[in-house]
Amino acid sequence: RRRRLAVLGQEGQRHVRGWNNMEDALSALDQVLASASPLDTDLLATIVRVACICIDERSPTENLGQGLKWVRVALSLEPRDPHALLLEARALDRLDQRFATASPQRLGLAIARLKEVIRSGVEPYCAEARALLHQATASELLPSDSLRARHLRRLKEFVANEQAAVQRKGDSPIKEMKGMTLKGLGLKGEDGEVSVLEALAKLRAGEGIPLTKPKAKKLEAFLRLVDDRPEPPSRAFLDEYAASRRSLGCLSLVSWNAKMLNVTDQRDEDWLAAAAEKARNIGARASAPDVQADLVCIQEAPGPQLAARGGAGAREAVSKAVLPNTLRACMQECAGAAAGPARQYHCVCVDVHCLVRDPMHPAGVDEGEQHVFCYDAHALRLVRPPYELPPSAADRAAGSGFHRAPALCEFEVRKPESSLCGARLLVATVHLKSGGEEPTVAEVAALARALRDHVDATVFRGVEDPPLAAEGGEATEGGEAAEGGEAAEGGEAAE
Repeated sequence: RRRRLAVLGQEGQRHVRGWNNMEDALSALDQVLASASPLDTDLLATIVRVACICIDERSPTENLGQGLKWVRVALSLEPRDPHALLLEARALDRLDQRFATASPQRLGLAIARLKEVIRSGVEPYCAEARALLHQATASELLPSDSLRARHLRRLKEFVANEQAAVQRKGDSPIKEMKGMTLKGLGLKGEDGEVSVLEALAKLRAGEGIPLTKPKAKKLEAFLRLVDDRPEPPSRAFLDEYAASRRSLGCLSLVSWNAKMLNVTDQRDEDWLAAAAEKARNIGARASAPDVQADLVCIQEAPGPQLAARGGAGAREAVSKAVLPNTLRACMQECAGAAAGPARQYHCVCVDVHCLVRDPMHPAGVDEGEQHVFCYDAHALRLVRPPYELPPSAADRAAGSGFHRAPALCEFEVRKPESSLCGARLLVATVHLKSGGEEPTVAEVAALARALRDHVDATVFRGVEDPPLAAEGGEATEGGEAAEGGEAAEGGEAAE
């Protein structure tokens, strides 16, 4: 077995050497997955190669979160592969160095992985594992930023004897935990006889205090720090990646009515939090593996009405662009953690005005909104930022127009895998007046005439019968759009 692992290690070295580019590594993985029955050794070496590039601090495509997921796919194929074990320890160590305050990592597992690499006897992995572990250094002489030193220092926050906790792990008795008793946890028994694992099992079964209480969270944090049991093997991330590659030639467009147009939609003090929460919910769904949106179009985002008539909270939500900024950040974060091609999201916005006159506002009041276009720059190139689409020449001559003007944005498709690569993509979104009745029908007809004029004038410049296709979105109130239907109340995008 050791000889076979050594061969795998050498194979991985050959593959990684000179293959420091993520695009090449993923292309190799695609070829292995496309073969009729890929050998586990080929698949393992290729996945380790991808993980190595993700975790390499010198790589421009460094992504520790993704690298850790790839490593765990590799370990599901070969649980004792020394290179994969080393990479898992390195990823955990570096994630902890960067994000220890917000997301402390499983340092006990990282140390156990390095010890396993050393036991394998496979070089050059053993030498690197010994260096990371400072195997020959006494604990009191360890560099302060080393893996073992950080592990012991953090253990001191939980127990008086950290060396004993390293040995006992979850079997450490409750009495060794600082400021912790079974009585304080709402449990019965002797503090010296019940372990951390046993106490947590009882809390998770509903006994004692809720898991949301600080003392319960402290037990879970201690167990996460010392537990060296590996994560359950899973190939789910590889399956997610394979699904994303199958859809590379497609364009995914999501349309959403945010319903944040009116000053009455939220209490003024809730606007900032509500806009951010709405954006995170939309972003997480649009970035999900079964969607992987290239473009998200949003109607009824906070805009002119709130800026003109809202309170301080509503105006701040508009001036700070809370919804588009949070949406972009959320989609970028979700994309960074997901399998699939790299993405770079950008947001562009346009105010869509709607002047309404009534007895209370004879001069008119702007009941407008903002439309948001959040797009992946790897899939689409912005050709022209969004703007209000004017009515057709015939409608302007007749003195008619839109109740709510559509917003039009122009892109060029950049996906090399798509048959549309290089094509101009025009996307018009509209917040329709009402659902399914004559005003809606009239608005959709006016939109079709305006788009026909626009395409004829700016794209085909007089070509007879240009191939313009418009697709409406069928939507329920406040819902998402689906291609190929009539728009109902709260209706969405026409393309």
